[in-house]
Amino acid sequence: MRGLFFFGLGVGATVFAVVKGRELARKATPAHLQQTAASRANELLDQVSDFITTVKTSMDEREGELRRELGMDKA
Repeated sequence: MRGLFFFGLGVGATVFAVVKGRELARKATPAHLQQTAASRANELLDQVSDFITTVKTSMDEREGELRRELGMDKA
């Protein structure tokens, strides 16, 4: 009975090692690395674009506030 337990434990550990090994091997391929890098670059580009849009909007709002406070409305 004890031998069967350790046999099952060994089989489970082997299956786990093979599955994780294949996953790591797939992640280490040049195509996957390129895809990951491109995806992260696109995410960064989107974040920078959102930041720039937020800054421009905030600048316009603040300019409007200052113009109203100083009586320099464009109208």
